[in-house]
Amino acid sequence: MGFLQMYEKMGQKFIEEHLRYEIDKYLASGLRPEYRRELPLF
Repeated sequence: MGFLQMYEKMGQKFIEEHLRYEIDKYLASGLRPEYRRELPLF
């Protein structure tokens, strides 16, 4: 959800760069603790 909100606010170019950064960070360090929580969709 957070990435969709960023996309709406910041645009496609920013989100592509940010996703690339997050993927690199994940590959180097694993999943961030804040991403391990269940998404509050309802």
